[in-house]
Amino acid sequence: MTWLEKTFTGLMRRLGDWVTSFELLRGKVNVSPILSLPITVFLASIPSFSSDVIQLAYLSIVSTLWGFWLIGRAWTRFLKISMMWAIFTSVIMLPKVYLSGSLDPLMTPLRVLSSLLVLEASATLLGIKSILEGLALIAPQLPESLDIMLGQISYYLRNVGWLIIAKGSRNFDESPSMGYEVISLAASELLNRGRERAFSISLAKRSRVWNSIPDSSLEKRDIILIAVFLLSISMSCARWVL
Repeated sequence: MTWLEKTFTGLMRRLGDWVTSFELLRGKVNVSPILSLPITVFLASIPSFSSDVIQLAYLSIVSTLWGFWLIGRAWTRFLKISMMWAIFTSVIMLPKVYLSGSLDPLMTPLRVLSSLLVLEASATLLGIKSILEGLALIAPQLPESLDIMLGQISYYLRNVGWLIIAKGSRNFDESPSMGYEVISLAASELLNRGRERAFSISLAKRSRVWNSIPDSSLEKRDIILIAVFLLSISMSCARWVL
């Protein structure tokens, strides 16, 4: 494999592991999807519109503390992947820093880092399934589609790596153009296979006769936990007033 194929394969595996980690977040509170989705959107939008270093640093630190408190050492996986995306964004922004002669473009990777950490902390507390089910208000079939995607994306991304290895082994030309061609062929082949697999999985999920109805009644502990979480994150908005 060329360096381009190795880099692409490694990135796809990391992305697949990250998405799979989201699927394992069942939440620590019983909350209705009608509430979990707006809460997540509101909190994740705070760092997205921020240009203040102190505010973004505060959001990153608070989200990290919440993550370790909620799931312990398992939060390290989310912290590592968030740092990786921040570093990747920093590399992309370096030419802009050089051309503009300003460090302002480096706000983008910090914004990416804090946004991901807030999103991951929200999913850890509220549960990714509850957040996805809230999307039914927008499109009834969207939660089912995203649930299937989260469950299968790691399989697809890992298969991209194996297809690249298989197709790359048949080519002796290691030029960049050939690397791009191998990647595109592997992605196209996996896309064609994925449609049929996703359709089969959706039929299997719909054929289940016994579906447990989750208890979404809020207990006093859940209300307090959600309120403290909301307050700790939204306190960063005080930077917009001061």
